[in-house]
Amino acid sequence: MQTPPTDESKLTFEGMTAQARMYLARIAAFPTNWGLSDPGTKTPDMRPRLFRYDAKRLKRMVASAEHMIRCLIIWLAYRKMRDETVTPRPSPFPVAPDRTAPRRPFEPAHPQFVLRGLPLFEPKPPPFRISMPAPRSDKTDAADPYGPTRRHARSRSRFRSRTRPRNDDVSQQETLYLRLERLGALFDQLDVRADRLAARWAGWLGEPAGADNAESPAPEKPRIYGEARSWRGGVTAMIRPLKSHDPPPDLIFDAPDDEIEDLHILHDAAIRTAEGFPALCG
Repeated sequence: MQTPPTDESKLTFEGMTAQARMYLARIAAFPTNWGLSDPGTKTPDMRPRLFRYDAKRLKRMVASAEHMIRCLIIWLAYRKMRDETVTPRPSPFPVAPDRTAPRRPFEPAHPQFVLRGLPLFEPKPPPFRISMPAPRSDKTDAADPYGPTRRHARSRSRFRSRTRPRNDDVSQQETLYLRLERLGALFDQLDVRADRLAARWAGWLGEPAGADNAESPAPEKPRIYGEARSWRGGVTAMIRPLKSHDPPPDLIFDAPDDEIEDLHILHDAAIRTAEGFPALCG
């Protein structure tokens, strides 16, 4: 069985931007089609409750749209660096977070506020980043290839049936709705975010101060988190906001065929443009 040929119009930036806009419209209609509004409400609920099964579907769709926007920003940043005038912007290079620093303890909530049962902090979506985290190390799995001991496995199995999540569990999914509602703003900011990304990457890959002075010591390579930086005349420059040559597996699992194809097209375009960006700064 032969697969249908890829639509050539989708291989352009404009074509993939139109595809991403179509997915945003599809996601926006999901809560209305699958949400559970309270009976007797006269106005439509823009944040209806969702079954756990539908919340998982919506979460995958939102994450997929975020990844499409991420790839479009990388692609557009390359086009701006190639076709327009981009002024490099000096900015601090991201470093690995210090996970040993203790967190500041919170003061206890006001006792009268606790009685009202309200959340202590307003919910907010996770930050949207261009660089995706690197895959987790397999050292833990390699150290224990047989997994937990049978005794631990038996002790967990006694409680597994009680804590097994059900697909008909109902939840509000406030954070997921915040991510959904942010998609439109992210899509509208494609041009602005690509401008900032191109200027920042150009600044990272530019000539450091004192590089023309032969007596100046070679700059110390920074400890990085996300993209990789190098200086001209030194190690080959490379920017890797995407850490694999295929889209994340959780975005592809159970996705429609047309969405899987578009994810692969956009992910490949972002990989290629990120790899070609340092040559524009040479």
